Amino acid sequence: MVLVLSAHLALKHPEVWLAVYVAVLLIMPDPHFAIAGIPMGVNGSDPLFFGALPSLILRPLRRRSTLARIALLSCLWAGLTLVSAFLFSGPSVAAASALRWIRLAEALFPVFFVLQRIKDPEAALRLCSRVFLVSGLLAAAFGIAQFFLGFDLSILGINYTSTQLLWVDGSSRRRAVGLFYESSGFGTMAALLVWVSVFLFGVRKLRYGSTRFVLLAALTAGTVALLLSFTRSAVLGLAGTLLVGLVLGGGSVARRVSLALRVGLPVTVAGIAIALFAPVWARIFVNLRLQPFLSLVRPSSWHQLVALSSGRTETWSTLLPAFWDAGPFYRLMGIGYKSLPFSTFAQQAHWTSLLSGDNQFITTLVEQGIVGLALLLILNGALLFKLWEAARNRTSFGGHWARLLAIYWTAQVLFVFPVLDYFAIFRLLPIVFTFFALVITQQYPSAATSLPPRVAAALLPGEETRSEREYGERSASDRRRTGP
Repeated sequence: MVLVLSAHLALKHPEVWLAVYVAVLLIMPDPHFAIAGIPMGVNGSDPLFFGALPSLILRPLRRRSTLARIALLSCLWAGLTLVSAFLFSGPSVAAASALRWIRLAEALFPVFFVLQRIKDPEAALRLCSRVFLVSGLLAAAFGIAQFFLGFDLSILGINYTSTQLLWVDGSSRRRAVGLFYESSGFGTMAALLVWVSVFLFGVRKLRYGSTRFVLLAALTAGTVALLLSFTRSAVLGLAGTLLVGLVLGGGSVARRVSLALRVGLPVTVAGIAIALFAPVWARIFVNLRLQPFLSLVRPSSWHQLVALSSGRTETWSTLLPAFWDAGPFYRLMGIGYKSLPFSTFAQQAHWTSLLSGDNQFITTLVEQGIVGLALLLILNGALLFKLWEAARNRTSFGGHWARLLAIYWTAQVLFVFPVLDYFAIFRLLPIVFTFFALVITQQYPSAATSLPPRVAAALLPGEETRSEREYGERSASDRRRTGP
């Protein structure tokens, strides 16, 4: 039933399908299970994804984009590395990697869906932005409630890892995680929600009525959720976003400083509120997440650096030599997409299992080889180029979103990728690429709309095309000038 409904929406109402897809990713829980001892998962968005696949073949708009070609090549290469997973770790791990490869395909799917199905990207952007703000607000509020009330989601098949626990006075409390399985993903979503809310609040066209109220509510919930996730990478990402906005945001210096203050003020107020009403958690946040940075001003040792990075530096120093010693084939191909947690590399460290490289570049190098890392760099380079190009339009709604996303993604590449596997946040990644595609696609008219009206009408029967509208408007204008 869900597949049929998804197929109908994707064909008849693609903008609505895209908005529903964003909402489902944020607020629908994912069941988890295990096969042969290997944890698997089914995303709540999977039925929407599979139901929409036929729409790319039936009546596509035939847009072309360099970004889509690079994204497709990156996805295909990740699939090809499943051969490495089979050779390096065996068939069961390769099967698990194949299921996770579907997650990557789903994350990049919005790029192709927007290119081939969305006729009016700006209208879809307006709808999806509202849905993201409301759904993000609900997701953040759920994570906050879960933190303080401590209710269990195991009845839904969701099992969180022990690394999400905080130990306080001999008892444990789970960090704010919501439906994201890991606090790092939840905190990263909250940071994006804060950034979007603050940035759009400065756009005068949106500062009225219920939209302003939603922005304020999303900003408040996102800020509290960010702090309660106890995720340094998310805090670092938000701080880096502010820095990039100050340097590259454009406009007057006063305007850029105002943007930074609009982010810094609610974070400070939320921190003071938590300190007043939940002083225990405020003290824990300072001790665990802020105090270690004080070691940077003192003569530091390797052990202090390991502690400051939460063990990341030791992970990198262990993982990279092991990968390089695996041989030329694996250097080129990697050990297989998302197979690191189940490979022999995971047991290289004596203190814990290496579930990831905690670095997007290192994880990609190990799992997809030198070619995969090169494709990741090319993909992000092309993405940033297109975003900053679209951001030159400072008057349209899409131009505002392009600048918002260009600043955000530049900061993620510079500050978050080195300390987090961003492409493993499968709830957030499709949403980010949805907005990327919507703002970039406005620069690419479809093949149908670039043809003469009669040919375009034949390609899209029963629907008024953009070229028909423009042709009609020009004809009416000519008649007004020349008279009957």
